Amino acid sequence: MCVCVRVNLLNHWTLQEEPVRFKVKLYVNPCTFMIYDANEDDMITRDELEAIFGDEETTGELAKALDKNADDQVDEQEFKEAMHKFVEGC
Repeated sequence: MCVCVRVNLLNHWTLQEEPVRFKVKLYVNPCTFMIYDANEDDMITRDELEAIFGDEETTGELAKALDKNADDQVDEQEFKEAMHKFVEGC
C-alpha cells in the first residue's frame, strides 16, 4: 500500500525576490516509521507530522491517535500498533 504525500519546495537557487514553489508527489509506504522520524531520534513528534501533512486539525488528531501514552511523541512500538489497527496491510 502506498500513500501520496504532497510537498511544497521553495526554489532557493534563483535570484528572484518571490520564491518559486514546486509541487512534488512522493509515493511511499505509510507503514514505514522512518518516513515520519525526520531527525532520526526514534520518536515522531507533532512537528514532524506537521512538516509532512501541514498544520491542520487532522494532523493534531493523527498525532493523538498515534501517541498512546500521551507523552507528545510516538515511539516505533506505538506507531506499529496504531498502523496495524488503522491501516489495512501494515
